[in-house]
Amino acid sequence: MVESPVMPGLHTTSVTNSKHPSTTPRISVILPTRNARSFLSERIQSILKQTVTDWELVACDSHSEDGTWEYLESFAGDSRVHLHRIPVEGLYAGWNDCLKRATGEYIYIATADDTMDADCLEKLSRALDENPNADLALCPVGWIDEEGNAISGSQREIHRFLDAHLSEGRTRISKESMFLMLASFSWGVGSVTGLLFRRSLLKRTGMFPTDLAFLGDAEWSLRASLATDVIWVGNTKATWRVHPTQASKKFSLQEAWHFREALRRVLDDPKSPIPVSWKEVHDWRKLLLRPRTLQAEMCTNLTRANIINHRKRALQWCIDAWRVSPGILFRRMVTGFGIGSDWSRPASSIFEEWLGIFNPSWPPVRLHTDRVPTHAARRTINAPSQTKAEVATNSAEDQASPSGSSVRKATHLLLISTDFQDGGGGHLCLLRHAKRLNASGIPTSLLTQELHRERVKHKFFGKSDFDAVYLIPRRRWFWPPMFYRLPWTIALRRFLIVLDGVMTILRARPNGILMAFNGSSLSLWSRLANKLRIPTGVIVYDLRELWAESPQERRKMQADTRGTLKRASVLWFVCEELQEEYLRRVPDLDPALCRILPPIPGRIQVPPPQWREEFSESTTITFAGGLKSSNHDVFRALMSEMRESNGRLVIITQEKRLASLEQELGDYRDVLELRAIPENPPDGIKWAAANSTCLLVHYSFDTAAEELSLTSFPSKLLEYSHLGLPILIAAPANTTVGKWAQRVDWPLWLDSLEPAKIQDALERLKHEDFWHFCVHKSREYAEGDFCPDVIHENFTADICEMLGKPAGSLGRSA
Repeated sequence: MVESPVMPGLHTTSVTNSKHPSTTPRISVILPTRNARSFLSERIQSILKQTVTDWELVACDSHSEDGTWEYLESFAGDSRVHLHRIPVEGLYAGWNDCLKRATGEYIYIATADDTMDADCLEKLSRALDENPNADLALCPVGWIDEEGNAISGSQREIHRFLDAHLSEGRTRISKESMFLMLASFSWGVGSVTGLLFRRSLLKRTGMFPTDLAFLGDAEWSLRASLATDVIWVGNTKATWRVHPTQASKKFSLQEAWHFREALRRVLDDPKSPIPVSWKEVHDWRKLLLRPRTLQAEMCTNLTRANIINHRKRALQWCIDAWRVSPGILFRRMVTGFGIGSDWSRPASSIFEEWLGIFNPSWPPVRLHTDRVPTHAARRTINAPSQTKAEVATNSAEDQASPSGSSVRKATHLLLISTDFQDGGGGHLCLLRHAKRLNASGIPTSLLTQELHRERVKHKFFGKSDFDAVYLIPRRRWFWPPMFYRLPWTIALRRFLIVLDGVMTILRARPNGILMAFNGSSLSLWSRLANKLRIPTGVIVYDLRELWAESPQERRKMQADTRGTLKRASVLWFVCEELQEEYLRRVPDLDPALCRILPPIPGRIQVPPPQWREEFSESTTITFAGGLKSSNHDVFRALMSEMRESNGRLVIITQEKRLASLEQELGDYRDVLELRAIPENPPDGIKWAAANSTCLLVHYSFDTAAEELSLTSFPSKLLEYSHLGLPILIAAPANTTVGKWAQRVDWPLWLDSLEPAKIQDALERLKHEDFWHFCVHKSREYAEGDFCPDVIHENFTADICEMLGKPAGSLGRSA
């Protein structure tokens, strides 16, 4: 044990190296660790591979118990590496210990589970070298999973904004603008893994606060942004790893309040260099705190819809809010637990408003290597003199104007999905496409319904996935949510939805509108788009009339369908059979407008499947998803044969269906296992992937009882293929999936429920060679026809054609 020369009184264990040169390194890479062995090798390698060589690595380990320290000791022979063992005092205490030991001109905080490009430090340090009056450089941060694979479409909101609106080279952002940006965007800068700063900056910012849980860097980055201009370096990147053990996770109410407190402490600190002109603005402090205050209110879960649907949990939510801050609970009660329009307001809109109020230096300045500045950048926000209406819309006048640009200067798409129907997948596919569009730099907003009869619909998406989210009808004092089952309240709700939706489209004036047939009326929206000459694309997922509950409703749907399809600029059908059926039903429909677009699967990361010895003795077949009584014939046939072959059928479905299922299939309790879909649905899929011999995709063999099987392609087949397990398809040969299985010669397809065929399939699954062959088949299609990147690329090309733009002209590449 030795006393630290930089921290008198602190005793640490250090590994020193006598070969360490006496010259001061240019960059100090600090690496605080605590039980970080899982991802440490990848992080260290990303440091060793840096193209810049003049660096030191200061690693401080807080007495890890997973082999982290022993792994670090293997680098003790490298003269650039300095190892220290420090007390276990918390996340940011470890950071601060490392900072006090750093000696370089520049500092990079290497969070132990993240990585960076090989040229990251070189480009960030060069940017600061060429701009000596700026002390902080920032680069884009992409997300990766536990295996180091890039997570498509995932970035912090502020990084998406910077990446999409600033140049790919270097851009100088004024400190006042950067502070307003951090204060307006959720999560602020997000992660320090994309930052390089001068060590001298710490004299003005101080060390990282240790009393804000995992949000100490949120306060520090606010202080840093007030102290120096920031150089944005867009041609390199760092990564942020998403995994279950990371310190920073999804916001809880407590963390959201800490996030607000970080900003409040900076605003209230008399030493903070807040511009004097800002303090002359009426209620300036309240104005700057409002976005984070609203964020904390959203995390309370205290909305009328949540209280109605989760009465048993509402009291606990109130108690939690009171414990964090009585003021939050009081504000929710005063508003009647309503959702204000500000809840769905995009951060870019808030930031633009603040530009006009606080008048910082904007737009940023693009920097060339010869230091001749020009005004940035692609699709950058206008100067504060532009009105909010001009920035909030993307009208034809905006597009025609050659002067300036706005947040919506890029092609702006509006997704309309006003009803989320149980069992319907069209809206989910469209949401997945929309998230990808927005992540790739194509601003895509969402117009959706606030309240359905029994659940809050925005659980299907995240606000940060879209450029803007418009919830209709916006909550007002006359909104009648407590009596939503009464006919007059349903009629009033429909009127308000239509009224608010029409006003939103008139205000936004998007370049294109995307819709999905999912049970709600689309004719009104398509008629309005047609009047405004806005191109419209419609995803057709199945025959809508099949969802009608009466002949009158069926006729109404047919009329609505004909009008919507004939007004569309492009139509995406899920399969050829569905396209042919609609061309037959709507004779004057133009076939040139029709495209085939398979359902785009989501990505659920699971370990690669492994053959297990018990598979040779017993077969476990799992079905996960919504159910209809009409297709229980397949379950009964499978379970009848499983009794003889020591098999088991697992059904994972909605909790409300379990009781009726147990009653309907009670004769097969010895081979049946019923499980409820978990609160986090992907957990159910992960369980199935880890415990099943194969997965089941099926339709009823009574096609008269399940007509949709003749024209609808099951999205489960695409979802399951990405899990890598064998897939058993049970469907008649005249169904869409039956025709597909026959065409591709699928190895596990039951075209009838004959006992001999079922027994043959069950026996073949007990052979390891055949099981691996089926796994190979699933992976082959997951990487080919069912690849979400390929499906989305075709979708984007069709949108370009719909808008009359060259292929590939949308997004960042523009």
